[in-house]
Amino acid sequence: MNIFFEKEQEANSSDIIENPHFSHALNAFDSYLSNTHKRYWNPKDSAYLDLSNGFDFQKQTLLQEADFPELMGPLGNILNTEQKLLYINTYVAKMVTGMLYAEQAATFACVNLSKMLANFSAVEYALNQAREETRHISGFNQYIKHRFQVPVPIRSVYKNLLNKIINAPRVHLQIVGVQVILEGLGMSSLSYFARKANDPALQRLCRLVMSDEASHHKFGIDWLQQLDTLNKSDRDEAEDWAWYCFNQFWQSAFAPEKIIQFYKELGFDQAQATKVTNQYHLGEQTDSGRMFYQLAKTLQKNGLITNRTKHHYAPWLDSTIKDEEETYQQIITDTITLLEDINTNRPSKHL
Repeated sequence: MNIFFEKEQEANSSDIIENPHFSHALNAFDSYLSNTHKRYWNPKDSAYLDLSNGFDFQKQTLLQEADFPELMGPLGNILNTEQKLLYINTYVAKMVTGMLYAEQAATFACVNLSKMLANFSAVEYALNQAREETRHISGFNQYIKHRFQVPVPIRSVYKNLLNKIINAPRVHLQIVGVQVILEGLGMSSLSYFARKANDPALQRLCRLVMSDEASHHKFGIDWLQQLDTLNKSDRDEAEDWAWYCFNQFWQSAFAPEKIIQFYKELGFDQAQATKVTNQYHLGEQTDSGRMFYQLAKTLQKNGLITNRTKHHYAPWLDSTIKDEEETYQQIITDTITLLEDINTNRPSKHL
């Protein structure tokens, strides 16, 4: 039986209250729900997230210059020290703001998903994820206000994609869009900042969010084992939707044509600008690009890339990068241990 089956009636149907499926709670979701208390954290409590650490955003880079291959290449010969500081911190502001928008999308998508599910245990899971996403929103909002004052405006491609994910009309589309694609890319981004951010507050925030998102992504990966329960039409739809989301995230994250234009404005000709963009911004050896290579391998490993769709992902599947799962797990284990230490003997809290 596919435990993620949908309601037969519309969400606004008059018999939603008497839905007989709600009396059949399954234990398949227990592992996702039973450990939520272990990773409790409150973004408004300085015991969990302290923003007053003396980091000077105006004088210090949020990431090391060495983390930007383009600054080790031709761009580094053009920009002075102050411009490099601005370049790095502007990039981080865009990335952190992008994570905030993703958390907001995940929250509303999970609420919508809960309305589609026929099994009450699945509903409980979806709403619990929505609850956890809201504390991520609070944490990122606080960080952005403290460091950047205001969020970076969202790109139209990214905004349109997130809206489509939120409003996806079927369970399999919601789960592929949020728990598989969005959370998969999120884990890579969070891991990157959790390991490399110079600002201790950003490191801590990303580690805290990762402790929740790991469970959300695992839910999506586990759901992929249910792909064979879908009929051919729904399975093809899930595969096509996965590629659409993957490609749109790629375009919104990197917008290669805009990077090329940026270099042309600095005096590079078309050929030079294209070469530099491909070499320093989009390759698997760049930290920003690696997340897509990682996600493509995850999708292939778990059956969401098939012979029918494999050609779409060819540039990302021809890769030698190592699986980052071990790195993720070490960060998560360390963070949960930290949270257990903080939460010990503290007053009772809302879980």
